[in-house]
Amino acid sequence: MTSTYSSPRVLGTTDQERQLVETLYRAIGGEPDLLDDVLSPDWEDIPSIPDQPRRAPRA
Repeated sequence: MTSTYSSPRVLGTTDQERQLVETLYRAIGGEPDLLDDVLSPDWEDIPSIPDQPRRAPRA
């Protein structure tokens, strides 16, 4: 049987996309300096309002 597709199908992510996701998880997991490598250059860290309660740490 012959394929009817004229161009390749996308079955997953590119190596670059996979690397970005892995870097994001490493940043969240304890290496926050890596956030600069995965966030948009114009991303701004907006701090919480004063006296806003912090989320309880996950167990």
